[in-house]
Amino acid sequence: MTVELHRFAFRQEIPSTNVTTVVRNVSKVAVSQSILDTASKLKHHVKTLDAIHLATALALRGDDVEDDGEGAMSLVTYDAAMTRTAGRIHIEVLAPEN
Repeated sequence: MTVELHRFAFRQEIPSTNVTTVVRNVSKVAVSQSILDTASKLKHHVKTLDAIHLATALALRGDDVEDDGEGAMSLVTYDAAMTRTAGRIHIEVLAPEN
């Protein structure tokens, strides 16, 4: 996540100090074998890292890919495929203004 944010900030000419501030306020989760297994089971077209992000959100919510989870969980993305998949597994997507 940190690398992705810094790369995005560089492309958008956003000061790296802004990224540092955001990263301090985000919880980080180690990628476990369970998360990788869930990411592997996603039956939707998303990129590998996006599948891992979605599986992590499901793990934080306490669901697995088979659930139709109704718990509160949201993530930030601008990727259309990830947004569609998140909706299908009941994860709210936030896309804040640039």
